[in-house]
Amino acid sequence: MIITKFCRKSCLSTLTCLITVVAVFAQKQTKDLEPTDLDEVTIIAPRFKAEQSAPYAITKLDSLLLAQPVQQLSIKEQLLMIPGVFVQNAYNFAQDPRISIRGFGANAAFGIRGIKLLVDGIPETTPDGTGQLDNLNLDQIGDIQVIRDANSSLYGNASGGVIQVQSRKVDRDFISSQSTIGSYGFYSQSVSAGLKRKSTTYQGNFRIFGSEGYRDQSAFQQINARFATQHKLSERTKASLIVEYIDSPIAEDAGAVDLAQSEEAPSSARIQNIDFNAGEAIQQWKVGTSFETTLKTNYHLHGYAFYNRRNFFGRLPFSDGGIVDLDRDYFGVGSSLKLISGVHSIQVGYDLLNQIDDRTRYDNLMGSTGVLTFNQEESFLNFGAYIQDEVAWHQWVFSAGLRFDANRLRVKDRFLNDENDSGSTHLQNWNYQIGISRDLFNSLFVFVNHSTSFETPTLQQLSSRPDNRGGFADLDAASTRNYEVGGKWSKKRFTAEIVAFLTNTRKELVAFEVAEFPGRDFFQNTGATTRKGIEMSSSYRTSVLSIFGSYTLSSFTFKDFQVNNTELQGLNLPGTPSHFGSINISYSPADRITFSIPAQLVGPLFADNQNSTEVTGYHNIDLLVNYRLKVNNLEFTPFTGVRNLTNQRYFDNVRINGFGQRFYEAAPGINFYGGIRIQLAEYY
Repeated sequence: MIITKFCRKSCLSTLTCLITVVAVFAQKQTKDLEPTDLDEVTIIAPRFKAEQSAPYAITKLDSLLLAQPVQQLSIKEQLLMIPGVFVQNAYNFAQDPRISIRGFGANAAFGIRGIKLLVDGIPETTPDGTGQLDNLNLDQIGDIQVIRDANSSLYGNASGGVIQVQSRKVDRDFISSQSTIGSYGFYSQSVSAGLKRKSTTYQGNFRIFGSEGYRDQSAFQQINARFATQHKLSERTKASLIVEYIDSPIAEDAGAVDLAQSEEAPSSARIQNIDFNAGEAIQQWKVGTSFETTLKTNYHLHGYAFYNRRNFFGRLPFSDGGIVDLDRDYFGVGSSLKLISGVHSIQVGYDLLNQIDDRTRYDNLMGSTGVLTFNQEESFLNFGAYIQDEVAWHQWVFSAGLRFDANRLRVKDRFLNDENDSGSTHLQNWNYQIGISRDLFNSLFVFVNHSTSFETPTLQQLSSRPDNRGGFADLDAASTRNYEVGGKWSKKRFTAEIVAFLTNTRKELVAFEVAEFPGRDFFQNTGATTRKGIEMSSSYRTSVLSIFGSYTLSSFTFKDFQVNNTELQGLNLPGTPSHFGSINISYSPADRITFSIPAQLVGPLFADNQNSTEVTGYHNIDLLVNYRLKVNNLEFTPFTGVRNLTNQRYFDNVRINGFGQRFYEAAPGINFYGGIRIQLAEYY
């Protein structure tokens, strides 16, 4: 009732009024002002600031780090250097990259869970905490900002961390093309173009790529396209429009196998995955718009609206209900007003988000669709209102935030052969954040931060019941308290950061499998878990040499959890290594040639709750060389790369609590890729 009455009347009417005010204001301004050159029309309006003085752990990767031509296989290439962020599953496109931040997201069955994703200021994470980045064109990333603490006072549900992606800016006209080929039949062709006029920029991107896959039953094909325009309505008002489309007709799933099969034939697939033709097909449309305006010198208004339509068809490696047909509608609006007055920077705002899943299941008859076994409509409606204040006083920065979220979860059971399991539930949460930072020597900042967060079960997790009935499983929302203290140092060419954190979570969700449905994840709440660790990172840059390194040491344990009357207190949470690190060295002895060596060290991790299976750690070294040749306004950049230079045997993904000890998905050995980027006009 809280959501229905308040959201439908107050929020929508408030949004309408805000848009009307902005439209009238912008119209008045455009009458008085001539169009001027567009300095920067990128609209992102972050609720956190990626500055050294920020009293929380945050990392920003800028365009200089991300502009090098690479294979663009997975976002793992971009996130590798960030401490606390661990990415698995770069080679299985039916499962998507598994991103975890301080362990949040490690238990995802597929896609991204427990982490908030935003692209150009518009949410990519649904209200229930589900996220995908398969619509992200990797070669168009301008910068990435990652906040690493669990903080729902910023973005509400499933904010165990926040990843905010900003597309490249269009600062001049350009046309760019990149062609890449690689091992295992990999191919990629992308074309981008941009136009910049006095008050408007236009940008279009198109990419088609695919691979036969390293393992059997692991081929994929994907097409994505994007158009964006940004317009400066006046000196104070900017607006943008984004349209995206993705079509992935094939993404096969080789499945996880046991250790014996993986060691004997690492490229082999699980036989059931081949027999049932496991995999998925996806189509998705998205349209979004946003605006920001300065009402006076110290009032800043931002708003967004979007609609996302996703069609998913998946085949799982078992018969009973092994085919899933899901149609998802996801849409929302939001607005915020920031007041800068004296030492205060106050922001108030709201988000209104709705997700509707039309989910059906059919028997999988060796890859063909059988009879209907499951049919229900699921919805997740969220309203969140927040207020934040940052006070900059002398060498101090004080930060505080408070957010209220009301969630309505509803299921309408339309398969009544096993009774009617329709129902609904309401979840309400208050979350806060308090942080302090201090500038000690104009280059060294220390900070302490305390925040809370919550994570509801996703609709997919709720609809996954071991009894295979409709309705929702009996799962609760997890709640988290986070504490962190750290220091950040920056001086000329050198930066360094060290952060210690402690996170306590109640009712955390953990995945498991059952014999009747191998390869399908179900979920249960734990009693409590504790995460603690230290994150370190540093960088050094000169005109010819850049070095970036990070290292994470952590301990994630069950505090109160039982399975089959067995107490698991003190055991490690599965899916996240106890330590991992990375280093990236780039050397440009001349203006044209660049050598890059990214390397990763990953410690051992446990594959199951009982810690009976420990997966060996590994190291992985890559090599990339590119050469820039400029002829008038044309720039040619041929490049080549070697992955897994030392031919290390390791696992690209570990499926947590896989039944029959089927945990392992092997990564390929040494493999190669190469291509050329052609650029008309200087853009990159």
